[in-house]
Amino acid sequence: MINFHKQYPLYLTPTTATAAPRNDDPAFLSEDVNKLKTIENLDSDQQMQLIYESWLHGLSKSPFTQLANLSGEPAISLPTYVSSDGLPLGIQFQAAQNNDRLLLKIGDLFEKNGLFKILTHTTKNPPANKDTPITSSSNAVPTTTTPSSKPEKKRGNYQKIRQYSR
Repeated sequence: MINFHKQYPLYLTPTTATAAPRNDDPAFLSEDVNKLKTIENLDSDQQMQLIYESWLHGLSKSPFTQLANLSGEPAISLPTYVSSDGLPLGIQFQAAQNNDRLLLKIGDLFEKNGLFKILTHTTKNPPANKDTPITSSSNAVPTTTTPSSKPEKKRGNYQKIRQYSR
């Protein structure tokens, strides 16, 4: 990535390979969890294979975030889309080490230009005080995205990104 960032200040990928998983979608499959409980009965090669297989279910949904984790480079995920099922999708920018501020500027640019797609939730039993924020609730269901009040700018953002990267 060091050589990549010599030419390009940012690396852009989807944040995940699919829409965000539902809260009830496990990171580990139950059959793998059961096998892990007896991992000490396996030889070293079998243990490594089991560990790989156990993590595969969850990691296959987020293959793009792993590069930042392995390289130690900063990254930012921005909410830019909501699927027809009401699940978020986003994009991820990754920058060279010590370029965290560039990522924050990119996030600010997206936010100021109304490019975020934010999930809103409704509840069957809203709080008594309407100013009380609604937190995670078993009766919260995703609805629609919050429309941006700012017009979408198609031109000129590339120049802003180039300006921020200098």
